[in-house]
Amino acid sequence: MKKSIKGFVKKIGLYGLIFLVRDFVKVVRNRQFQVFHFAVVTLVSHISKRNSVVIYFESSIHESAFGDILSLLNSRLNNHRLFVFTEFEASKSEMPGVQYIRRFPSYGVPFLSSKIFISSCAKGNNMSCPFFSTSIYQPHSLVEIEGVFPENAFDGHDVILAAGTHQTEDFLRTFKRNGVRQKVIVRSGYPKLDAQIREVDRRRDKNSSGNILFAPTLVNDLNETTACLRASGQQILQSLSSEPVVFRPHPLSLLVESDRQLIDAFIGEFSETVTLDDKGNYAESFHQSRMLVTDLSGTGFTYAFSTLKPVIFFARNKEWESGKSGIQFEGRHRVGLVARNVDELISARQRVDDNYDEIRARIEQYRNEIIYNIGRSSEAAVEAIVAVASNKIPDNCEVQ
Repeated sequence: MKKSIKGFVKKIGLYGLIFLVRDFVKVVRNRQFQVFHFAVVTLVSHISKRNSVVIYFESSIHESAFGDILSLLNSRLNNHRLFVFTEFEASKSEMPGVQYIRRFPSYGVPFLSSKIFISSCAKGNNMSCPFFSTSIYQPHSLVEIEGVFPENAFDGHDVILAAGTHQTEDFLRTFKRNGVRQKVIVRSGYPKLDAQIREVDRRRDKNSSGNILFAPTLVNDLNETTACLRASGQQILQSLSSEPVVFRPHPLSLLVESDRQLIDAFIGEFSETVTLDDKGNYAESFHQSRMLVTDLSGTGFTYAFSTLKPVIFFARNKEWESGKSGIQFEGRHRVGLVARNVDELISARQRVDDNYDEIRARIEQYRNEIIYNIGRSSEAAVEAIVAVASNKIPDNCEVQ
């Protein structure tokens, strides 16, 4: 996996060099001179006896996807210097032995130096990671690529830590279709799911109010024809508001001014029965609910696989879905029901209540069929990372 300078230049090509110049201009224009400082710091570490490992969190959502990976790496990679760069302020306590750099722009990452680079970023080009590094991707969602990410979103990563059989098969297919070679897909599991399962166990003896949780995903260019917040949010809340509902939008939706105004308007309109959850941790909302209503979202599967509670997927654009594949389309019936409009949503809610135990058993069976290393995914991921850091191919992997 080592990259020579010649191989690196060949790999990034003309477009990569253009990206690099573009990012350099951004650094200078925005006076982000800390980028150059840490470029030197990581370079010195990289060429010394202690090789550097850089972890980059673009958002707190990405940070939560890592589970216990960081703490385990900190104890296992004794001969490496561990850096954590984030684009946001601290959301968790800092770990001794790890150097944290906050408010670091994503366009500064290519100027860093490291032997290993780990992130949950899907940038789609080879200039989204530090020079000469082996780039490892830790998924922040249980979904597959189609309809959620650009087709080439993962081509710049060398190693993928797949959550389950569905992602392994999807990455192998996608890399083959894109003509991308020498990729390693590790059967590691999903640390975020393990963390949520522990949260569920911790709350098992607490009473639950049994409300409905409505959690629409972030609207973007890829999903705007099927995402429900803007197009159907008001109708969905109206149809559900005959009973208590917890409304939990995607955290990044709260940062989009127009979406935030819409969310506030919904809360004002349905204030008697709808409560906004904008906390960083959704474990309590998961616990208090009896079912989830969402759209094209990995949260639906994280919710189902951690709580073993049913999900109703509001999928208003059947034509857009036609011919698409992935757990986000083909796996929905294994964890709940699909509703195409508000009338079907009302009916689905009743069917979920009528068949609750049967659906829960189905969810558990599906989870155990496809998810790797339930309960020890962080350990499996770290074993793979340590192998890569030792210039070895990890065990339990597929090579494309």
